[in-house]
Amino acid sequence: EHAGDLNQLTESLDKEHMYYQNMRQAMLMRAKALNCTFDKQRGTWISPPEFNGISDQQRDELQNFIAERGLDVKTVCEHFGIDALIQIEAAKLTAVKQEIETLAKTGMTA
Repeated sequence: EHAGDLNQLTESLDKEHMYYQNMRQAMLMRAKALNCTFDKQRGTWISPPEFNGISDQQRDELQNFIAERGLDVKTVCEHFGIDALIQIEAAKLTAVKQEIETLAKTGMTA
């Protein structure tokens, strides 16, 4: 279930078929559910980027970082709209820490 399957489906759709629009709509809904995007220039579907979450060690360090600033993990997770710190992408860890720093300075309390 990825972009390759969607590309095959797109190519196999017969524009003259009486249910073409229905099939196309179903395919577009499936593509959206899979977080695939369509590259109009190339005329192909692109898979979403792989999720690369923080490691257990980074999570432990982040928990300490949060506690040192007088915040709690639950409040921080709610702020970011996540259920657990491991849902944070590794590439965004620095930005997340900066935002936690800002939260602590603006007086967000647990």
